[in-house]
Amino acid sequence: MKTKIDLSLDNRIIKKITEWKRKNNIGSIEMGIEEILNSYFQNQIIKEAIILIGGKKRRTEEELKNIINIMEKNILFLKENNISTIYLVTNYFHNIYKQIGNGTKYDLKIIYKIEKEPQGTAGAIRDVQKEIDNRFILCYGDSYSQVNINEIIKKHINTKAIVTAAITTSDDTSQYGVVKLDGDNVVSFVEKPRQTNTKLISTGFFVIEKEIYKYIPSFIEKNYVMLEDLFEQIKNQNKLIGYIYPR
Repeated sequence: MKTKIDLSLDNRIIKKITEWKRKNNIGSIEMGIEEILNSYFQNQIIKEAIILIGGKKRRTEEELKNIINIMEKNILFLKENNISTIYLVTNYFHNIYKQIGNGTKYDLKIIYKIEKEPQGTAGAIRDVQKEIDNRFILCYGDSYSQVNINEIIKKHINTKAIVTAAITTSDDTSQYGVVKLDGDNVVSFVEKPRQTNTKLISTGFFVIEKEIYKYIPSFIEKNYVMLEDLFEQIKNQNKLIGYIYPR
């Protein structure tokens, strides 16, 4: 179903649309505008996410219960924000599958990737490389952040980042990845430092281009690779961006 609307546009924009529709063999200017808008909104929307659930293999019942509660919050939050497929990378499949299942009850698809041995955070996303189609969201399953997804994606696109990290502040930084910024650019990313002079922390929520996978072969001989290893290379190109939001 389509709705007819009256629309007035600047002549310079009309000229650009006319040139664009001619190059792309689009029939009318109305169809050209519709195609441009469709392309824009599809570019803004992310459909895939990776959730990492690693750490020690043996957890108490209480620990597992807490992780599953947080993970369910993440799944529902991602669902509300247009995610239709989640890749869940974990080393304790059975405990989680019993509670979470294949995603049917959340009206999305959950695909499990089982780690036989710990590979680090970058090693874990390497397992999903063939399935990921495009830009994706990555979040850690043991933390929950209500990031404004539309805003972080907008910043990610506008800055032409490879990775955009959701960042907030904390008086106690001892349990987090600590971040230093120069403008929008992340210039330092240190996991749980003993001492720091910044209150900026990573929330474990990222918007990432598929381009990140080209940095992993640098560590092909390592069985254990952390995202921070990749960030070192990406930040040197000013492609690691921070998005600060209030807690």
